[in-house]
Amino acid sequence: MSVESGRRIGLRQRKKLAAMHTIQRVALDLFDREGYGNVTIERIAADADVSPSSVYRYFGTKERLVTWDEYDPELFALMQSADGDVGTVFEALRGGIAELVRAWPESEVDNVTRRMRYILDEPDVHAAMLREQHEFEVGIRHMLAPYIGAKPESLTVCVAAATTLACLTAALYHWADAGYKDRLADVLDEAMKLAGRAVVAQVS
Repeated sequence: MSVESGRRIGLRQRKKLAAMHTIQRVALDLFDREGYGNVTIERIAADADVSPSSVYRYFGTKERLVTWDEYDPELFALMQSADGDVGTVFEALRGGIAELVRAWPESEVDNVTRRMRYILDEPDVHAAMLREQHEFEVGIRHMLAPYIGAKPESLTVCVAAATTLACLTAALYHWADAGYKDRLADVLDEAMKLAGRAVVAQVS
């Protein structure tokens, strides 16, 4: 993915992200042509003109080649930059997500669509996504805790983080179920509106 949304990164990081994008694109092309289960890391590395160790260093697992994107830090930065109560956090997050996704070129939306198909259809990829979602949820807890005024491990914060993640996940599943015809930015915007209402009601 290519949109930085105002985040400044160094040359070394840009080169790393460019390499990861290339490897992911090559992997998806191979999965599309030959089937996910028939493609090895070694084959991906050869077609991407890198070593297998580079693929493992960047992604760790074959499943991660599908689930990886660079936007989790963006979302956390949006939460951290908000000034006010938990409602303000969700408005900042909602607006930031919508702005980010609407700025994507068509190729970026196509990339997400392709990845979603493997997440939904390949059990190993789906399981990897669930593991990563748990890590993401823990991160959300730590971001929300100061605004809620409770510890990250408190039930209130845990439920708020779980609600946020559930709304984002539901939006992606809804988008897929509708045949990817709706604008992803609009679907995510509506989901975050609902998430904000739910979390504010929980913590009030």
